[in-house]
Amino acid sequence: MRFFARRNVSAEQWWADLAPLMTVQAQQAYRDTDPRNVPPTKVTGAAKVTPSSRPQVARVSVPTDVGSYLVILGRTPQDPTWRADRILPPENIEQQ
Repeated sequence: MRFFARRNVSAEQWWADLAPLMTVQAQQAYRDTDPRNVPPTKVTGAAKVTPSSRPQVARVSVPTDVGSYLVILGRTPQDPTWRADRILPPENIEQQ
């Protein structure tokens, strides 16, 4: 989320920093995101793994200056590194 919540960098830099932390599916979904349209500008506290997490999927709540985002992370036996698969905004946030 620290890489995601940055409006002050170029789209190229934003993507170069974020893409390696994402699953292939997430890379396809977020590739054309303009960081100027990402609502949060900073993480405001510690991330918390939610009780619904499992060994291959983690659901992490991350507080930001616009509310808590839910980041869904995944890993596989072939690639045990946790990677972001979805970055979901708070339900009450207005998408730009």
